[in-house]
Amino acid sequence: MGSAGFTESDLLAQMYALLLDQAGYKTSLLTVANRELYEPALESGQIDVVPEYAATFADWLNAKTNGADAAPVGSPDLDATMTALRRLAATRGLTVLDAGRAVDQNAFAVSASYARQHDLKTLSDLGASGLEVRLAAGDECVQRPYCEPGLKKTYGIDITGVDPKGVGTAQAEKAVQSGQDQMVLTTTTDATLTDFGLVLLADDQHHQSARRAERRPDDGRPGLHGSTGGQLAAVGEGRGADLSGGQGAADVRCQWGAVHCGHGCLSGQCRRTGLAR
Repeated sequence: MGSAGFTESDLLAQMYALLLDQAGYKTSLLTVANRELYEPALESGQIDVVPEYAATFADWLNAKTNGADAAPVGSPDLDATMTALRRLAATRGLTVLDAGRAVDQNAFAVSASYARQHDLKTLSDLGASGLEVRLAAGDECVQRPYCEPGLKKTYGIDITGVDPKGVGTAQAEKAVQSGQDQMVLTTTTDATLTDFGLVLLADDQHHQSARRAERRPDDGRPGLHGSTGGQLAAVGEGRGADLSGGQGAADVRCQWGAVHCGHGCLSGQCRRTGLAR
């Protein structure tokens, strides 16, 4: 089971692993820095399952296959995104699991005081302000169309540099809280923003595509039950367990909390100390 190393990815990988364990599979977890490293590991069989993001992964595979200037294939149209993603993944021997109902998006946050000082509510406001922005994010942000290039092209934001502290990590959010950086890349499921005095800027031009959970169709084999968040899972063709039907994600999340935090459900404190890094 692979994880991209940021809080949400770690949590989802742990949840999938727990479900697989309960279904009788032996699992181990491997944290890999980013998609550029774990996608080849999926192809080679070093990793069997990775929680992923439909639109982002579709566009990433499209750029890898057709070049950096290829027209985006990820969009809010789930069916079109999934069709494109499955086609691109199949050429690399990967199976893409069915989409779940949960939706997640990239999001960008600034400190509440910074937003008040410059009257910022949207990403367009930030672009129009002409402010120089140092962005706390993963180091791959400099190439991802939904990150630095998209912020510059769609919103005209003056990104002066990317501080490679990760996606929504405690270090990244503390850097924005302290003023070392002006904005952080996180996700819309980030429950720790208020802990660091941060607020989201609205994606008013709808640059970020919704990213949905996925799982494999039920083929009668024992496996994972339910959708566990705004992600998909991609597995090597012919490898891995069926991730469908049965136990709810809330049950798994609480069981994960019991194992890793000493209580039934995840608290804000557990998220901060047990997951964020």
